[in-house]
Amino acid sequence: MTDLGICSYSILMRRVWKDIDELLEALARRAIAGRQVTLSPETVALLVNTLRDATAPAKPKHKLDVDLYASGSTIYRLTAAGEDEEIVGWARNALVARAALEELMRRYPEARFMQRRRSWVEWKS
Repeated sequence: MTDLGICSYSILMRRVWKDIDELLEALARRAIAGRQVTLSPETVALLVNTLRDATAPAKPKHKLDVDLYASGSTIYRLTAAGEDEEIVGWARNALVARAALEELMRRYPEARFMQRRRSWVEWKS
């Protein structure tokens, strides 16, 4: 619970807002009604922090986290119908991924694999 005030027509209306959504709804209702709203410093600080959080670029959770789709080449084992069954390898460099793919094909000659970077296929067995 956050104790935030909305000043309107120089009358402070104090209340405890359940969450930011409830505050935003109250502000929207007053705006639609054409009523002025003057915010307390605490309310402005909350809104500024919320806007900053909403517009901040996404940061990796951990320095070792990797988005397999966005960076590097992913090797998939394929079903008999040619659909992705599972991810069996990944490398940031396409040549390293190709070497891993060739090793997988040597070890599992009966299986089908595909090397893909984002939406384009780099190699398919």
